[in-house]
Amino acid sequence: MDSGWLRNEVIQVGCKTSLKASAKLIAADYRQELPYDIMASYEKFRETDTALLFFSIPWPFSDSGRLKLKGKDLGTCYKQLNDEQSRQRNQFNYLHYSLGYGGAHDYTGVLMSTSWYNRNFKILTNIFRALEAGDNRTIILIGSSHTTLLYELLWDHPL
Repeated sequence: MDSGWLRNEVIQVGCKTSLKASAKLIAADYRQELPYDIMASYEKFRETDTALLFFSIPWPFSDSGRLKLKGKDLGTCYKQLNDEQSRQRNQFNYLHYSLGYGGAHDYTGVLMSTSWYNRNFKILTNIFRALEAGDNRTIILIGSSHTTLLYELLWDHPL
């Protein structure tokens, strides 16, 4: 086993937090390739097409909201990675820019967005499959780009 893996956040945060909290640890991520190559091809083909609205809409987030994690403690970093503006920034590409790719019967951007949702539904399914009757404490640590969607799915789920 590569010893570098032992230094990543799964071990350093996930396992240690689970042990300290006496909580169940679930490995729920689902590795799935997203169609970035199709998006890149579309961009290359259309890069000079100024009639496409999504290419002309400016990034709506200020640079002051950019993540500045250097010199901050881990708790502050996680709070900033999961604050409302950070969640909106993460979703913006999937809910705005991606959906602008295509036209007529070309749903290039929809393919990207649905691939992202598909991956997150699989992660949610992995979480549910790992739960057992009597589990009273479960900690879910996942990349911040997943939190907005998973939060919505979990919030609306009847469990």
